[in-house]
Amino acid sequence: MIKMRGQQLHILKRLVRRLSRPLAHGILAGAAVLVISSLGLFYVWHSAREVQLDAVRTELAQLARIAAIRRVGIGAFAAVALMSVLAGIVVLRLSRTAQRVQRAQAASRAKSELLAVMSHEIRTPISGVLGFANLLLDTPLNPEQREFAETVQRSGDALLTVINDVLDYSKMEAGRMTVEQIDMSLQSVFDGVRAILQPAALERGVVMNIEYDTRLPQYIKGDPVRIHQVLLNLAGNAVKFTDHGSVLIAAQEIDATHVKISVTDSGFGISEEQAAKLFQSYVQADTSIGRRFGGTGLGLVISKTLVELMGGEIGVLSRPGAGSMFWFVLPLQAGTPLTHAAAAIEVAAPEEEAARVQAAAPVAVGGPVEVAARPQLLLVEDNFVNQRVALYMLAKLNYQVDVATTGVEALERLSKTRYQLILMDCQMPEMDGFEATRRIRDRGSAMLDHEVPIVAMTANAFPEDRVRAIASGMNDFLSKPVDQATLSAVIEKWLGAQGRAAASPVQSADGIPVRAAATAS
Repeated sequence: MIKMRGQQLHILKRLVRRLSRPLAHGILAGAAVLVISSLGLFYVWHSAREVQLDAVRTELAQLARIAAIRRVGIGAFAAVALMSVLAGIVVLRLSRTAQRVQRAQAASRAKSELLAVMSHEIRTPISGVLGFANLLLDTPLNPEQREFAETVQRSGDALLTVINDVLDYSKMEAGRMTVEQIDMSLQSVFDGVRAILQPAALERGVVMNIEYDTRLPQYIKGDPVRIHQVLLNLAGNAVKFTDHGSVLIAAQEIDATHVKISVTDSGFGISEEQAAKLFQSYVQADTSIGRRFGGTGLGLVISKTLVELMGGEIGVLSRPGAGSMFWFVLPLQAGTPLTHAAAAIEVAAPEEEAARVQAAAPVAVGGPVEVAARPQLLLVEDNFVNQRVALYMLAKLNYQVDVATTGVEALERLSKTRYQLILMDCQMPEMDGFEATRRIRDRGSAMLDHEVPIVAMTANAFPEDRVRAIASGMNDFLSKPVDQATLSAVIEKWLGAQGRAAASPVQSADGIPVRAAATAS
């Protein structure tokens, strides 16, 4: 037994010895395979993990981009919302501003319409008062009666001056004061102002002189109407506030681009403190001045506004007891000679219009026209008092006159009778003067003379009324009240024009075209 076991052990040992080397090799090989497999599996796992991590990173990046886009979108939405709110606020404010502007414009239009109505309604009775006062002064009167009539005339003229100042100031406040740039003769404006003020100056023993710098061009660019208005105000004050001595109107070239216009008087003068207040509304240097000389205190304010609208400046130099010098400086630009001897007829006092119209005769070609000894005129006027005033004046001037109270009646008369001139009111019932004039100028109408001179004679006193009258076909414009000298000058201007046949339009010095009259066939 023991021997058998030993043999078995020996056999086992031999088997072990025979099998140990390949087994070791196999075990080693298996171990190697196991290691390699483990490494491969680890690589595969690691690669898969990296892929997963990359996917996670990509997803996270996408999520980050999405979050960023979302933030940007939210910011953009907030910005758009904010801009929409701001735009809404702006639109609301603009809408409210537009409404305020519309209301302001409506108020301005209403104010302008009120001013036009006031001007017409006030001037109409004043025209009758002054007209009959002037007619009364032409009749034989005893000294007491003449004093009364002259007082009525002076009071009416003063009232008219106040009305003009108030209307100009209202226009200035409404922003409706305008200026223009046309060719003009500054020296002619000086002469016109002196012609208007000369009678008052002689009555006060004041000598009026003019000095015109020879270096200045004969014609300049400017607004003759507004310059005339400013200069007349300054020179009128100088004459009014000078008891004796002289008043000098001067123009001096400062440089190539500026001209200085001054009015120097030898009156009582004012202090620096008083001078500083002169260009304020409703202010006079001395409160006693208003009581002594009258006036609204608006003239210098209006003058200052006009000068500034023309691109200039205005001022005063004065000492008590040594007189005053009022001056204004305007841009200087050489103009061209006027092709027609014409002068502006602006809304102004009757004596001012009379002085201006003397040089306003149109220039036309052809020989002189012989006018009948008593030319026949047509007066179109609906107000009875103003009819009587005009008829008396025209009778004194030796004219034959027919009267029409409306535009319709005027057209009926013109379809049957030829007249040498028409004096046309603008505001009338049934048909106003503008429409009547348009129908007269219409070649297709039944009028016998489509080129008859038509002169507006109306209580409408604004410059735009004159523009409207000329645009409708009228030849000239007079604002009421009109005195006899002015009326005579305007009628002679048109009836004495050379060659009424086929005359071309003429332009006045204020840039508004004036129709030249043509001879009736």
